[in-house]
Amino acid sequence: MKKGLVYLLMFAFLCGLCTYGIDYTVGKQIENRSPYYLSFASIGAISLESRMDSWAKLRTSSSREELVDYMYNVTRTLGLPNDAQNYQYQTGPQSLQIQYEVRQDLYNYCITLISNYEENQTYLVVEVITSEPNVNLEAIAAKLEQIIGLKWTSYYLYTGTLEQVVNESNHLELLDVLMKNMDARMVENFHDNRSSSATGYSRNLKVPAIVTGTGKKYNIQVALRSIPAEKKTYVYIGTPLIIGNY
Repeated sequence: MKKGLVYLLMFAFLCGLCTYGIDYTVGKQIENRSPYYLSFASIGAISLESRMDSWAKLRTSSSREELVDYMYNVTRTLGLPNDAQNYQYQTGPQSLQIQYEVRQDLYNYCITLISNYEENQTYLVVEVITSEPNVNLEAIAAKLEQIIGLKWTSYYLYTGTLEQVVNESNHLELLDVLMKNMDARMVENFHDNRSSSATGYSRNLKVPAIVTGTGKKYNIQVALRSIPAEKKTYVYIGTPLIIGNY
């Protein structure tokens, strides 16, 4: 009887140990997931694309040689190969542009440098796009910040899809769920035809907030666009805002 009791206690201990191991493993997997990926998953959306648009400006125009030096500096900082033979040059009456595209580790990079002689300005633009759902684009932006003498602005856009058409009357409810999943408080919401969006603010996001003239503060925007012809609803999460059309 005592031996049977010992076996039962050992079995219970091992089951508890296995449960702890499974919970710990699952917990670590969730912890390492992108919050945007988790937000999509919480509403059943499939992640399609993640992108970062970063830009900086120099208050002086640049020569061809200087643009080449900037390109080398940016690619080296990002840990990218630098193949000058793949540079694309475009010359205008008052401008010179160099563009370089490269793919590395599931990321597509497009780096564009523009010297505008009329405005006496130089613009540096870095675009990163990936279909990898669990990404850390903020880490790429942090590398750009290491370049001395440049102040970068970065916007992020995460796109997903629901394999069904969400009724427009339910858009606001779904936008609210997305906001809560990002620990954000909704500030404003908008609706236009089959598209709806909302701006919000979250203290947990590591992106600078935008303050409007009326004092409203936000650093996240979520949007939905239902397309009956495709039988889909596209979901967007942008920080601090969604730039471009959706």
